[in-house]
Amino acid sequence: MSHQQANSAFAGNPNLSAPTERPGTKRVLVASIPRCGSTMLFRAIAGLEQGSTMPTDYSGPHLKSHTFSPDRFGGQVDVAVFLFGDVPASVVSTRNHRYTQEHFENCGAGHLSPNKVDIYDADHLNFEEMFDAWMARSSIPHVCVRYGQVHALAPTIAGLIGVRSPFRRSAAAALSPWTSPKRIAIGSAELMVP
Repeated sequence: MSHQQANSAFAGNPNLSAPTERPGTKRVLVASIPRCGSTMLFRAIAGLEQGSTMPTDYSGPHLKSHTFSPDRFGGQVDVAVFLFGDVPASVVSTRNHRYTQEHFENCGAGHLSPNKVDIYDADHLNFEEMFDAWMARSSIPHVCVRYGQVHALAPTIAGLIGVRSPFRRSAAAALSPWTSPKRIAIGSAELMVP
């Protein structure tokens, strides 16, 4: 896929940014259940300033999504990080901060209207399907990280994505001590490699 084709394929969706082809750069997909830190991690990996929304003009090699179909990104990314957290807290945060038609579309629920359904009544935004899809093996090498462990596992995430650290020291210091993790248990709730 050329850079122009990629840009047109991703145009108009603020949760997906077109990849660029740069030799030696791992293309990273940051995926998550909504409201679990994917924008924070994406911005850190992309080298962007901290912010609470996806930049509309980003054209780097990395992608962000709330997909429940990891394999659809095969060939577009080299590795992925899936973030998850406390689902009831994610639902409440989504309801309070991102309850828009655009967010429904980003979660694969564009056929529903936030004005007609209530995410407190059912899993209309596919949170369970996202979680289940990423906990299984896929064509993309990936790890699944609990939101609360993102900073503690930054060195592990950095190793996967091929950078020294996904977080700038100032951002990491503001949120947690900048230390190496004391333990990394593959297959634990903190870090999982399907």
